[in-house]
Amino acid sequence: MRKIKETMSEVIEAIKNPIVGLPTGLESVDKATGGYKPGQLIIIAGRSSMGKTALLGDCVLAQTGKTLFFSLEMSSVVLIQRLIANMANINFRTLINNEADEVQRARLPAVIERLKRRNILIDDTPCLTPDQFWEKAEEHEDADLIIIDHLHLMRHDNGRLGEVQALDDICQQLRTYAKTKNVPIVLACQLNRKTEDRQTHEPRLADLRGSGGIEQDSDIVLLLYRPSYYLQREIDYNTEDDGEAEIILAKHRNGITGKIKTLFIGEYMSFRDNPDETMKDWR
Repeated sequence: MRKIKETMSEVIEAIKNPIVGLPTGLESVDKATGGYKPGQLIIIAGRSSMGKTALLGDCVLAQTGKTLFFSLEMSSVVLIQRLIANMANINFRTLINNEADEVQRARLPAVIERLKRRNILIDDTPCLTPDQFWEKAEEHEDADLIIIDHLHLMRHDNGRLGEVQALDDICQQLRTYAKTKNVPIVLACQLNRKTEDRQTHEPRLADLRGSGGIEQDSDIVLLLYRPSYYLQREIDYNTEDDGEAEIILAKHRNGITGKIKTLFIGEYMSFRDNPDETMKDWR
């Protein structure tokens, strides 16, 4: 327990020199959130194939420091292939099917070398438990950012817990780790099927699947929404999907909420800034 006067010097220093958050991968999201700051638990949520991993990839590629990526959904090989497609602006299917033309192939060596120089560590252990996460993450306590893809593929160490209890406890443990180690954790999360039944399909906080603890323990919640998703249902890797997308800032502890219009480029597995949004004043 500390008296206010004992903390005041830290408060004044924080006012004079505010913490600059890590880049999110999109300038418009940086402006809206102030970036991802130490100790925060950030949720990126959407329906399956809405683009959660794509946005996580954009975030990874924006970093200059050490990033830990726990990829429960896909192998490290596939994840790296997606990052290469993003960086090289090459259709993902073209890349993995070895169908790139000469111009595209010429871009790959430089992109691969740039990616190899990044301080990115990937763990693709399936069914990660909170205890396993703590053990692995503590081996790299100097990490600047931790990403987990995704919450609903994690398993609780106590297999007797129900889904809601398990998710609540996992979120609490991740929140505790972020705060204790003073590192931002970005956690992908599924939405339930309620969005399917509404006329607009636009997601809400109440659509977070399985647990109110997800909303409660988070500092920032970003909900992904692509109207074209409900027309095509799947990403078409063979056509340039530069359609309308929204990143809904549904929760922002100590900040304002709102909608951020972006562009989703399906063939590159990437979101891109809408120029109009980068000029928006979020103060």
